[in-house]
Parts: sequence; structure tokens; C-alpha cells
Amino acid sequence: MTEINYEVWATDMCTLLDAIEIAVNDGDLERVKTLVMGRFDLAEKNGLTFTIGGQAPPIQ
Repeated sequence: MTEINYEVWATDMCTLLDAIEIAVNDGDLERVKTLVMGRFDLAEKNGLTFTIGGQAPPIQ
């Protein structure tokens, strides 16, 4: 099992949210869609795994 560095992941997510906010304010909805979908790549990069439409595992 991969060790998850939640501090790094949280920092990456804050950066992603800032980019989403800028794209929303600019009215660039295509960029917003791209950035929002990037959350899954970002999570996997940090050792998290998501199953779209699946049941979330318990947080440990």
C-alpha cells in the first residue's frame, strides 16, 4: 500500500481550487471542466485511488 502524504495532497488541492476559481472568474468553462476532472489525476499522483460511482472506503 502506498504511503499517502496528506499535507502534499492538501496543498496540491488548494492550488487546483485556486486555478478553478480563476477559470470560473474568467468565464472559461472548458478550462473549469478540465481542471475539475484533474482532481482524480491529482489524487492518484498522491497515492489515493477513486472509483467513480463506487462506495467510498472508510477513512483510516
